[in-house]
Amino acid sequence: MFKLNYRKYKLILLLRLLLILHFLSVIAFTYLGIRSEQNSISLLMNINIYDFFYLCFYLLSLVLLFILNSYGKIFFTLLVIEGVVASFSSPERIITLADLFIFLTYFEGILDGAILVIIYLTPLKKLFKSVKGFL
Repeated sequence: MFKLNYRKYKLILLLRLLLILHFLSVIAFTYLGIRSEQNSISLLMNINIYDFFYLCFYLLSLVLLFILNSYGKIFFTLLVIEGVVASFSSPERIITLADLFIFLTYFEGILDGAILVIIYLTPLKKLFKSVKGFL
């Protein structure tokens, strides 16, 4: 398939490790958010169609990035941009487990940045097949 040198192989392993860490941090982040709510049953019953599609889009982007598909690069970039916009427009939540929640928030942002750097600024960008006219 691809003839990879050792450096690209290490970058692919690093990208996949960061994707797995990102997924685990989102799970922990969500768990802490649900646990901090007063009535977690009503919170789970309040999930709307937007949340469902966002979750599907997020999982699809991680899987596509994991297999080095160019659409994964586009989807992940759109999710990061949407996350930044949503963070500015959403109300501040009151979290009782503040220290760990804040750490996971920053950790997830660092992982987003690291993944974007790897897929756009390293030699791995050549492994993603080009989608004409997009990123």
